[in-house]
Amino acid sequence: MKDYIDLASSPLNEDCAQVGSPDYHERSRLELRELKRMMEAVHPSSIPGAYYAAKTFPHDFGSYSELCAIFDDEDEAAAEWAYEAEDHVPDDWDEEATLALSAYPNVYLSAEERETLKWMEERRSG
Repeated sequence: MKDYIDLASSPLNEDCAQVGSPDYHERSRLELRELKRMMEAVHPSSIPGAYYAAKTFPHDFGSYSELCAIFDDEDEAAAEWAYEAEDHVPDDWDEEATLALSAYPNVYLSAEERETLKWMEERRSG
């Protein structure tokens, strides 16, 4: 039977999107995408049916999402992988995640559009 372990919504030492904020769902999706990428790099699964996925939970201020390790609780290797995943949650965002998150809310812009925006912000501030 499918089971899951809640891992995190962001690395342990990092702030995360706040439930109830106007852009929570968009920001949270971006953070979870980056956290999943990082987890797959440091603790991948080669076990069928064992994988990372975002799961949504109810909260007093609206729903929130966390990255979970999904596994078949009847498969000992899959359960072991999922429990070991808890020990691999990173402390901080890596360089790729930091870059993606720093582009927010402009994550859907092309690289050229982000460069233009960066140039405009630099001119404005200096």
